[in-house]
Amino acid sequence: MHWMRLKVRVVIGTWFLAILPCLNETSPPKTSKHELEVVISQYKESISWSDEYTSVRTIYCKAEDPAYCAPGSVLLPNVGREGHTFLHHIVENYDNLATWTVFTQAEEPSDGYNGQAGGHMLRGATLADYVIHPHAHDPASDDPEVLFLITSKFHMPGLGHSLRTRFQKNRVEQTAQQTAQQKAQDKGSRPPVCPSSSGDDKWAPWSGTRLAKFLSGKCSTGPGKVYSLGLTFWADYVQLPLPVNEIFYYAQGARFAASRDRIRGRPKEHYEKLLHAMAAHIDPCLGYFVEYFWWYLIGLPTGNPCPTQPDDGNLFTPVPLVGKLPCLPNTSLSKDELEIVLSQYDESAQWSDECKSVRTIYCKAETLENCAPDALHLPNVGREGHTFLHHIVENYDKLAKWTVFSQAEEPTEGYDGKQGGHLLTGATFADYVNHPNTYDQASDDPEVLFLITSKVHLYGLGKSLRSIFRTGWDQKIHNQGSRPAVCPGSESYDQWSAWKSTPLINFLSDKCSTDKDKVLWLGLRFWKEYVQLQVPFNQILHYAQGSRFAASRDRIRQRPKEEYEKVLQAMAWHKDPCLGYFVEYFWYYLIGRPANNPCPTDPADRGLFTAVESEQPPHSSEL
Repeated sequence: MHWMRLKVRVVIGTWFLAILPCLNETSPPKTSKHELEVVISQYKESISWSDEYTSVRTIYCKAEDPAYCAPGSVLLPNVGREGHTFLHHIVENYDNLATWTVFTQAEEPSDGYNGQAGGHMLRGATLADYVIHPHAHDPASDDPEVLFLITSKFHMPGLGHSLRTRFQKNRVEQTAQQTAQQKAQDKGSRPPVCPSSSGDDKWAPWSGTRLAKFLSGKCSTGPGKVYSLGLTFWADYVQLPLPVNEIFYYAQGARFAASRDRIRGRPKEHYEKLLHAMAAHIDPCLGYFVEYFWWYLIGLPTGNPCPTQPDDGNLFTPVPLVGKLPCLPNTSLSKDELEIVLSQYDESAQWSDECKSVRTIYCKAETLENCAPDALHLPNVGREGHTFLHHIVENYDKLAKWTVFSQAEEPTEGYDGKQGGHLLTGATFADYVNHPNTYDQASDDPEVLFLITSKVHLYGLGKSLRSIFRTGWDQKIHNQGSRPAVCPGSESYDQWSAWKSTPLINFLSDKCSTDKDKVLWLGLRFWKEYVQLQVPFNQILHYAQGSRFAASRDRIRQRPKEEYEKVLQAMAWHKDPCLGYFVEYFWYYLIGRPANNPCPTDPADRGLFTAVESEQPPHSSEL
């Protein structure tokens, strides 16, 4: 047997004394699974190395052929990797967990890791260190309730990764003389949970590509989507404040041990939810985030297991987010910092449930059953424009630092008739949420975010759509992690489409129940009464179709409350007022007092349309 190479610390403790016979080959262990359990996740590996633990081990085997499974194994479907196995054990035994449980893969624990070689053991450590930790820990530095020997750290925004030098396989395989020296140094001492800042045991240089490539392959997506998946996982399952600089620490290979009390720091339902999510695939992308976040998932720890260097977070440029992540997954955020305002009729708002702590829903459905449970009820007048103005007016003196305004329909790409959720291809709702922290200093306005989808020629009522806004646009133009620019640029796939002179006139004439020649006067009257700014160059205005935008408290307050009240009152007389469409077209100009257009105007655009003429302005009731 191999226990002669295990370094057992001399510790006084009745439980520790009880398991000492487990560390030799002649006596059976005297402890029970009520006190100690070793949980092993097996596929086809030999587990003879763990025979000393026969009386306290539980083996879960996922091999398709049971002949590969150890006698007495519990058979499980081959899904979810070892994370699914460990979660299954926790859920099924939540009410009768052992006092101390060790979780490990079935591969024999051996030093280091490099590709497929090495058993994920930190050099100088043994499995016995995990077994005896409750009575052998260092009271000055160790947590008696859990043991993770940290081998890796990663910076989630930039997907950078660093290995502990003591863990690297190429550091383990050194000359015989060096190895002898290391063994002499290691004799009788378990390596600390975290490396030091110098010497043989420290953090290796950061790699900016290794983890990004690995996870992009495993998750079948681009780096920006990986970042979103990680943040979504954190928001859904970890639900703790993000660590300093978003640097996370983990034990590669998912070997750890924890007390019953530490595991029960979270309710059983927490683990059940994650177990269910892991059961859908043999090698789920989700499984890797479980491995990286085990220390944070077991119980409710505070802080990080290792100290974070202040400069670590500046080593990598954050990967721009791609995906459906609605909110910053930080439970410390309050509505004073961030508020998400949704205008609901009868659409489902479940897509935004991750944002509940900072979300305000206003519902205008006639039947309350169609409203979200936490919605505030408003009369069904004035479309979403009335909703957003109501929020601004009612909260003018206590607006959040950053507010995102959106219809309640789930944000999906494009728009064509009734299809699509008014989102630019390549954009996400998270872009609006994160803008104050991720905007491009060279081109973006930090105080506001409108992703412009359309432009209108005010005097001729012509309209042009942005090409990447149209539903069904070729998905190959996705920017692999970069948010589309506020305005179309020089890229061939992101341009303004050809101007059309009749659809907008016909649409507004119908919505406003007036002649086509009066529609111009309605727009001009709205501009004069409510916008009160100089008409932009060439009378071409830019807007975000669907009325999704975000703005700072300071930008909104550039206009006095009374000006928003004036528009709000005008919007309150009709369920679908003509005025509501001009509010949608002019939001960029109504929020604060911008000095310029959000997008550059092509001088050649002027003259494309003959101005709509009308001798008499419409009566105010037509607004």
